[in-house]
Amino acid sequence: MSDTLTLKRIRIEPYSERHARAVLALGLAMRDESEAHRDMPYDEAKVLAQFRASLTSPDYCAFVALRGEEPIGLFLGMALSIYFSSTRVARDMAFYVRKDARGGRAALLLIRAFEAWAKGTGAQVMFLAQATGVAMQRTAKFYEHLGYRVVGVTSIKKCA
Repeated sequence: MSDTLTLKRIRIEPYSERHARAVLALGLAMRDESEAHRDMPYDEAKVLAQFRASLTSPDYCAFVALRGEEPIGLFLGMALSIYFSSTRVARDMAFYVRKDARGGRAALLLIRAFEAWAKGTGAQVMFLAQATGVAMQRTAKFYEHLGYRVVGVTSIKKCA
């Protein structure tokens, strides 16, 4: 047996039905890790409907990061006009990389796939958010390193 570690290459694929089970598992892991969302019910049908929208609508994108054949991350985005202008923007709806795959290239490659898609939609501005409460400072630094500016904050309060 070899003592060398074989590093499997990370690749990004557009969502297809073959990724459905992986997207459900990764989405649940994201929800469970999130301080903001872990107490909310997980609706598998809704998750799949949103990822499937990328198959038929040019306003949605969905990507899966794979290490070899192993799914390790996902990205779901949308493009729309903001409420006060016809300016087209692109934003993330879900972006997640498994804990054991963080610090590698998966996050970068998912964002690059999103950026290429966003430019292709005619978006003039791209938004990346962080609403899980996980590694907020590290995430902000990563986004800034990629040329994004932190311009806001997300706060939550449960309805009583």
